[in-house]
Amino acid sequence: MKMPEFQEASFGKIVFNNKEWNEDLEIRTNGKAKERGYRPENHLIETKETNRHIDDNTELLIVGTGQYGKLEVSEDSKKLLEGKEINLLTAKSPKAIQLYNDQEDKSVVTAVIHSTC
Repeated sequence: MKMPEFQEASFGKIVFNNKEWNEDLEIRTNGKAKERGYRPENHLIETKETNRHIDDNTELLIVGTGQYGKLEVSEDSKKLLEGKEINLLTAKSPKAIQLYNDQEDKSVVTAVIHSTC
């Protein structure tokens, strides 16, 4: 089964599986999309949020840092991922969606894409 893919990431708009979203987006290892949800800090992914995004199948977390690269991953989150042997790729959102689309096995990939700055 072919997993859904991104079609676009522009300021304030993400298109995934031909559906338009106007919020930050999370893609799970099962290919399901949902809004990024509550976060204490809009431009920082903390450990608690990281734990919400990953699952037992995650081997790679791709973070789209926004159009201008404002979203960051905390050092504690990086250590958490390293301890779980989960690779982290960060890039501005247009590049991050391409990195996601280029993954051969998306069933081990989680993506978090920032929709604005």
